Amino acid sequence: MGPMVTPSLQSWGNRRFDGSSGSDGVCPRPGEDQKAGVATLSAVKSTWDALPIDAEVARQFGRTVAALRLAGRPVPVLDALVAGTAVVEQIQVVTQDRAYDTIPGVGVIRV
Repeated sequence: MGPMVTPSLQSWGNRRFDGSSGSDGVCPRPGEDQKAGVATLSAVKSTWDALPIDAEVARQFGRTVAALRLAGRPVPVLDALVAGTAVVEQIQVVTQDRAYDTIPGVGVIRV
């Protein structure tokens, strides 16, 4: 499998991997099994390479946020950062998060 957006900023199975809580950044929804989330994250992380946030990703992030705000559709910061990375790297975002469907230029692989 080719490079993908870093799982630390990626949604997988409606779990957030943003480092905000839980073991290894897994934030399960109420009623979800955190151990299962950690196991999923570990499996995903072993197959993907982390991608840098460089100047071009930062510029694309800004363009994404600005365009969506002008359209009246603000996007969460981490979603915009993932989207910016995906656009610059010309890769798709693997997610169940439907918010990515409204971000121009972002291809989505639904899981």
